[in-house]
Amino acid sequence: MTGCIALAALALVACNGGDDDQPSPTSQPTRPGSPVTTPPPRYTPSIDIREIDIASLPEVASAIEESGGAYVQTDVIYADLTDDGFDDAIVPVSSGGTLGNIGFFVLTMNGSEPDLLITEFPREASGLSLTIEGEKLVLIQPVPGPDDPECCPSFLRRSVYAWNGNALAVEDVTTEPNPDAGGAKFTPSAGQ
Repeated sequence: MTGCIALAALALVACNGGDDDQPSPTSQPTRPGSPVTTPPPRYTPSIDIREIDIASLPEVASAIEESGGAYVQTDVIYADLTDDGFDDAIVPVSSGGTLGNIGFFVLTMNGSEPDLLITEFPREASGLSLTIEGEKLVLIQPVPGPDDPECCPSFLRRSVYAWNGNALAVEDVTTEPNPDAGGAKFTPSAGQ
């Protein structure tokens, strides 16, 4: 009986090559210069995204300067959009005046460094509203008709962003009539 066990153990070692450092026969070795089809691994944040000075990040600072917008720390929304158990930062960019929000950024932490997931400054955009529904980001934009005053667009566009495992991407877009709320129409900037 002992001989059978020893023989089975020897056969197992022979089949595996006896070297745990070697790749298994089913693994695919990578060659230098070959394309990588999986995204690089995300690293567990070593600091909370709330500790980052968002306004000083070069990508954020230059986009805000180019757009003429303003960063308002109290408008930042924190939520886990990337399904990793850690909050991400949704950063609206304000017009600094009556136009409301004109764009936004979404940042996530990768170790001790913030990663920019999205930069959105829609053309002819103003009055953008950002909300969180579950683990999804919802952007609401006014869609004015030709005779609509600036305050009261006839339609609202609702874009839903969801994490697809690799990126935060638009999952759904709908355009709906702007509801009439007792006279004055709802506008995204007024609904925040």
